[in-house]
Amino acid sequence: PELAKKLKEKQKKHQAMVKAMGNPAAGKSVKEELVERVRTEILDDGNAPYVWSDVEMLKGADEACIEACKRAPLLVGTTTIDVVADIAEYTMDSAVRQILEAKLDSQTNPLNHTTTDDLVLGVGLAWQTWTGTPTHYVRRNKTITLYPAPLVNDTLIIKSTLIPSLDFCLETDFDEDNQHGLMFYIAYKAYLKRDADAYAPDRAADMFAKFNAFYGLPKTSKWHLLAQEMPLNATMMGGRMA
Repeated sequence: PELAKKLKEKQKKHQAMVKAMGNPAAGKSVKEELVERVRTEILDDGNAPYVWSDVEMLKGADEACIEACKRAPLLVGTTTIDVVADIAEYTMDSAVRQILEAKLDSQTNPLNHTTTDDLVLGVGLAWQTWTGTPTHYVRRNKTITLYPAPLVNDTLIIKSTLIPSLDFCLETDFDEDNQHGLMFYIAYKAYLKRDADAYAPDRAADMFAKFNAFYGLPKTSKWHLLAQEMPLNATMMGGRMA
């Protein structure tokens, strides 16, 4: 998807800048740095030969990122859509999860979210035939519909949380707090390894509990489908996704 490519390009530029500044960690991915921290700060496995292989640890980091991003709005990006006069319905980038803001380039204020039911109740069944200056949008799965349909060409700017993908999930600049949260999950997976020197179910349970406390409990597939069609602030409680 276009959005994923933009995020990967951003990360490459960031890594090049870090390398130019002479950072000794230059060239290492966020994932590799997280694995090193888990080894030394939690697992006491900082010296070779390792109890947990790099392959195992990196796989745990991938899973940690995906799981955290399913539960919390960690990945945020912006995409644009070319709006054509008299056309109200558009397909969004496949990476768009929950919309934070939808705004037309020609307007100062963002569009208001609404639903087809609200439009039918407020305007009538003919709402889809109305044209004018868009004031609202309706989101259904990967489709966004402007109301009323625009009279002129424009650009729709969508800021949203993103569906996590291994293509760019751990190549995003997570802050220190969230990096620490991901470490709990990596350690949780490590302690479940069926090996005499590694298997520690009690420690695994403790790490998983800390991860759940940090990001919240997992949601059902149905919840995710319904949540996509609502603005982020409608599915937030206490600063985290409900």
